[in-house]
Amino acid sequence: MSETQEKAPLLTPQNPAADHRDYELPGGVTIRFQKGAMDLGRNGCTTVEMLDALIDHLRGFQSGKFACRENALALTKLEEARLWIEHRRAQREAQGVKGRDAVHK
Repeated sequence: MSETQEKAPLLTPQNPAADHRDYELPGGVTIRFQKGAMDLGRNGCTTVEMLDALIDHLRGFQSGKFACRENALALTKLEEARLWIEHRRAQREAQGVKGRDAVHK
């Protein structure tokens, strides 16, 4: 781990890189994404959790009478997106910058 990475502070909710907006949906539903490092406290869902919910939702369609090619393709793309997000997380963890205000290589 480099000296810069060792000194990198935890990503706080106030950091612009963590300033993910909340999504107000019809019917009073709000989607809140995690802002800042989990080490500082849970305050929303992660990208992977959101992708997992969408994947589960489409798998439900695919297991019944609404199964179709379009759902299958969308499901494949969501699963691929999840793999890339997990790959990024693993890289950040291996490089000691997960949850920190530092870039990974």
